[in-house]
Amino acid sequence: MWTWLAGKGAAGFSRLAWIVFIGVLVAIAIVVADNAFEDVIDTSREAGAADAVAAGQETTLDQIGDANDAGNEIRNDTGDRKYRQCMHDSAPGYESSCERYRPVEPVPGRPAAADPGGAGGGP
Repeated sequence: MWTWLAGKGAAGFSRLAWIVFIGVLVAIAIVVADNAFEDVIDTSREAGAADAVAAGQETTLDQIGDANDAGNEIRNDTGDRKYRQCMHDSAPGYESSCERYRPVEPVPGRPAAADPGGAGGGP
C-alpha cells in the first residue's frame, strides 16, 4: 500500500500528496460552509429581533396615540370631564384652580347660553 501511495500521480506529485491536498480542500470547504451557515443563522436571528422591536415600537406608538387622543378629548371638552380631570390631577389644597373648568349650569328662569360646539343649528 505504501508503494502505491508513494507512486507518481498526476502532474508528477505522489498520490499521498494529492490525497492530502484534496483533504485540505475538503476541510477548507467545510469551514467556509460552516461559517456561511452561522452567518445565515445570525442574520435570521437579528432579523427576528428587529421584527420584535418594530412590533413593540408599533404597540408603543399606538398606545401613545390613544393617550394623546384621550388627552385631546378631555382638553377640548366643554363638559364635566375637563373639570373632573383637573380635580384628579390637582395637588391637595389647590382644587380651587379647577373652578375655571366647572361646567356652567343655566340659571333658572334664563335661557341657556348658545352652544359654541355647534351641537345644534348651524349655517
